[in-house]
Amino acid sequence: MPDPNPADGPAVITKEPVDIPSLLPLGPRFPFSLLLRSFPNLSPTQLLNANNHPIEDVLLGRVNAGVPPTIPASADVVIAGAGMAGLLYAIELKAIADLSTQQLSRPETSIVVLEKSLEPGYKVGESALSAFTRFCNKAVLPEHLMLRLFSPKEGLDFIHVDRRADSAAFQYEDIGGLDISYQLERRVSELLLTMRAQQLGVKVFYGATVVADSSDLRSSSTTKTVSVALPETPNPTAHSTEIRAKVVGDGTGLARALAATESPKSCSFEGMNYNSYWAYFKEDMHQPEDAIRHWLSSASSHICYKEGWSWWIRLLSWKDTPTANLMDYIHYLLALHTADISPDKTPTIQVLARAFNCTYNSIVSIGFVVRNDTLDELTPAPYVDESAHDGEHRFWSIVHTYPTIERILRSSGRYTLLRDYYGKRRGTFFSRRNMAYYQDTVAGDGWYALGITAGFTSPLFSPGIVAICLPTAFVAARLTARQLSDFPRGGGGGASTASSREAVREYSEYVRSQIQGLRTIDVILHCSYKDRRLFRAVFPLFFANALQSLENYAGSVYRKDEPYWTYGARTDHFPAWSGELLPLLLSPEIDDEIAAKVEAICARYISEMVALYGSATKYSKIMRYRDDQLQENDRGYRHDGIITGTRCSSCKHNNFCSISEGCLMCGKHFIRA
Repeated sequence: MPDPNPADGPAVITKEPVDIPSLLPLGPRFPFSLLLRSFPNLSPTQLLNANNHPIEDVLLGRVNAGVPPTIPASADVVIAGAGMAGLLYAIELKAIADLSTQQLSRPETSIVVLEKSLEPGYKVGESALSAFTRFCNKAVLPEHLMLRLFSPKEGLDFIHVDRRADSAAFQYEDIGGLDISYQLERRVSELLLTMRAQQLGVKVFYGATVVADSSDLRSSSTTKTVSVALPETPNPTAHSTEIRAKVVGDGTGLARALAATESPKSCSFEGMNYNSYWAYFKEDMHQPEDAIRHWLSSASSHICYKEGWSWWIRLLSWKDTPTANLMDYIHYLLALHTADISPDKTPTIQVLARAFNCTYNSIVSIGFVVRNDTLDELTPAPYVDESAHDGEHRFWSIVHTYPTIERILRSSGRYTLLRDYYGKRRGTFFSRRNMAYYQDTVAGDGWYALGITAGFTSPLFSPGIVAICLPTAFVAARLTARQLSDFPRGGGGGASTASSREAVREYSEYVRSQIQGLRTIDVILHCSYKDRRLFRAVFPLFFANALQSLENYAGSVYRKDEPYWTYGARTDHFPAWSGELLPLLLSPEIDDEIAAKVEAICARYISEMVALYGSATKYSKIMRYRDDQLQENDRGYRHDGIITGTRCSSCKHNNFCSISEGCLMCGKHFIRA
């Protein structure tokens, strides 16, 4: 079958005669496309809200998808925001609360999610780590099905460059081979989580705007009141309704729709902050890259430089696929999981895309993170028009400052800028300023601020998903389940004041420690980029501390203690070595004396950690450029760890050896990258 995703130009769904239905284990199923054919005026919002009911009832007319949905008058839990944090919280809470209610013979836990957007759409934050995979294995979809939607990710590659153009200036560090992970296009990941939550019985309403001014989180411990504005159909005027809840979660991110009423202002960290600038590119995978090692691997690539670092994330993009078609595709993947269809019987991406008339593209998200205090040190790019907005100027100034980056991105012919890829309204270049912040108040009597509603540090190591959204959702879900179990069976009265206060205290302490730990790691690593010697010394120490005993991080299921990992910021060693390093790393200028002191401190702590954990953690299996004592070694060929990435010799799609012997995209046997 020809590749429908050529290296150049948009994806094309080929039309050659192929018996697609015979390749689908459960036969063809197109419920949302069928619904749209019967009722062509249905909007994506109405399709999504109709999925709160059994789809058979909607298709048979027992539920009218064309009228505004009925918001329940009450629910056990109401969540504002159907983003990553809100949906993960809903999915985890539904699983553990329903198990508890079964054991205690209580009614099923009712959860309502309210999302102001009309449907899932574009967001940045596209890279996950294996903790997200482990959560999804049990709660959403297993790996072989997730990889029918998302690009694979096998670890992290880091290349440190300076302003010289020669390869002698490069310093390589990486980690991989531990576990399978994904690069996420967020519209798709949030549509998947929405449909999985609805499959579990969570009611998710799109086009439902929380009205903070008329909501009340300070009411009695029995109920909170959330006011919702819901657009009428077809009349564009809105009416509002109220929903009462025992517990409320705010997963609205920077908007902080409900949390802002309790903690009105975000707080800035003292010291450094970061700006980011990014855009989307098409990559010609047939173009060689000889100067940078392993550039074609399935890892997330990072080029680090004095002022910050960059991300290079390969995405499988479904941007041009209509919502109904994508819902059919995801509905089918969920059905395959329910039917326990084996990986070897699961169709390839090409077959599924053709079956559900879905269009995909392989694109690359390329972004640059810069410390605010260094913006004036960058060299303006002479090829950018003066009328361009600040984000475009900043993006290309970083590129122009570093010859290696400019060669790869502009001179190699490998990358082509995708203008207005996510629509003219959003434009071509994106930016976000002063990214690091925290909240003084992240919980109160019966409410929680979830995910980045509570705070954020920087995009380094994907903390938004892996170290903030997922763990805060996981911890809050367990505390919420405990609170719900304290409510009387008959529904009257509320949870005990002591129980509620303990939940608030526990969650607040957890979030405060989590954000502060991530902040300390951020500062250490961003400072290490100032000088190649610091980078070479600090990175292996960071990895040794974060990993410690390898077996703790190579499993198939997300464990209860994983929210407390924090990339090693909670280990016994961390306060000591971070306390010694930070005063040196924060020096305005890095001279030979400071570099030597940093190298000596790092070497001492690395030696201690290798002595404690080295026998169990074979570092050379997961770090290309380090041996089992974490000393530099230039073997640098490929990871020999638990998981190994591969690249198809035919269509160039990245794969994992452990998932399939054939390419998940085209089905042909692949070669190792």
